[in-house]
Amino acid sequence: MSHVVKFTEDELAYCKALGVKRHMAKNPSFRNSRNYRKQQFAGEIHMIGVMGEYAYHKLTGCELDKNIYATGDGGQDFEHNGKKVEVRVSTFGPVGTELKVSKTEYQKYKPDEYVLVYINKNNFKDVTVLGKISRENFDKKKREKQYGPRYPVNYIVGAEDLDALDI
Repeated sequence: MSHVVKFTEDELAYCKALGVKRHMAKNPSFRNSRNYRKQQFAGEIHMIGVMGEYAYHKLTGCELDKNIYATGDGGQDFEHNGKKVEVRVSTFGPVGTELKVSKTEYQKYKPDEYVLVYINKNNFKDVTVLGKISRENFDKKKREKQYGPRYPVNYIVGAEDLDALDI
């Protein structure tokens, strides 16, 4: 069962500000890469990530990580019910939404579960937390997908493979 989380203007402003700070903490060569040049504003991709984390925070009451990292958060966004949780966001959907983890990142980081959040870029005020999947189940159900010849190989599962959140 998915959960729609409503954002206020203040919460959106907070997510945008934190997203811009996270974006600016990255190396300039990373900030200026092809994917980041397509953003509507500097930090848009990071703002969307913060929004996913914020939605999970609102649903579960888990403390939001407000830290700024130059190279990432180590593959864990939250500690919930004794488990390391990584929140993933997709802006593609709502039908066919996929939880994706690059093969490299999957081998490097080992959260206990992944949570998938869908954000419609035309309506930032309503964010949908689609569900969760344990790393063990992700490992059983994942399949490889490469979105293009120059893109990394990803492991993916569909939203239909997710379980409801424990809230």
